[in-house]
Amino acid sequence: MVQFTNLILSYRQATQCTTEADCTCATGEAATCDHHGQCHCHHTGGKRESVACTNATTCDTHCAPNIGECKHDKCHCHHEHPARRAACMGDDDCVNCPHGTIAECAHHQCQCRHDHGHPVGRRQVMCHNNSECAAHCSPHIGCGKTEFVLDLLEGEYSGVFKYIVILCPTIQWNKAYKNREWIGDVRKPKTKNLIIVNPIVEVREANGSLYEEEKLQELLRMFFKKYAGHPTLYIIDDCSATKELTKKKDMLSELAFSGRHAEQSVWVISQRYNSVLKDLREQTKWLCMFYTKDRDSFDNCLRENDVIPTLEERQRIKEELKKKKHRKLILKTDQPTDYWLLN
Repeated sequence: MVQFTNLILSYRQATQCTTEADCTCATGEAATCDHHGQCHCHHTGGKRESVACTNATTCDTHCAPNIGECKHDKCHCHHEHPARRAACMGDDDCVNCPHGTIAECAHHQCQCRHDHGHPVGRRQVMCHNNSECAAHCSPHIGCGKTEFVLDLLEGEYSGVFKYIVILCPTIQWNKAYKNREWIGDVRKPKTKNLIIVNPIVEVREANGSLYEEEKLQELLRMFFKKYAGHPTLYIIDDCSATKELTKKKDMLSELAFSGRHAEQSVWVISQRYNSVLKDLREQTKWLCMFYTKDRDSFDNCLRENDVIPTLEERQRIKEELKKKKHRKLILKTDQPTDYWLLN
């Protein structure tokens, strides 16, 4: 004898669909769109099904009407708290964010973000693979630029790139890389898909003496030939003092203009915005700016990237960056343009 206990069968008229977003189901049910273009609703025990993702757009559709976040290649849904929509002039005006979140005033609207660093309902940056990006920091060290980039690779960009190539002349002493479990020993990373290289190499002359030579462009060309056609990220870190970063019409320029066609992306981490090749600056999709005492560099960045509409708003942003260490400004320069602050 087979016994069924508390078995509930629910039947619902199927509706036409092309994706799950076209289907409307009751609370506690998940929607699927089959290969016949028919909607089906089924119970999930009060939990949403786990959906794979590469960006927040997929999750926004899956989580609607709630807020979607793509983390570790899986969608996570969050409720939109009313405090997120409150008007504000500064962070101090946002006082009603729920427990476990941090208040932030962006575009004169309160944003409640989780305290692990990801804003609620918003991607940290709008750059994806096949995009050229830059992170800018002030001349002083310790502002958190490398940590920010590595956090992105551990979170929202986890699994986006098949290969990651890090070119950094100070890699041996940079603690940011040493503190990451997924990297391991910088001299021998844990995975073969992560390549870490010092672009300044020692060359021995015929008389036996040694001298240093910059090989950034040659290395970029070599890796491009090897990885073209595969989603690859080049992180150029702390190379602003080298002449190689400002050379015109070389491999870095080629990557800036046409790397996206070969699925090649470039993130440049520099202490000064003006020290980065202008060809690359003109092709960026987003920038991350930290507080800098170099007023000319900061103002030049905002002039070249006409995202913040008024001088008054630019000055307000500058004052906000001064208030808190590691606070950063994100400029999304690809259309539609946007900007916001992150702590």
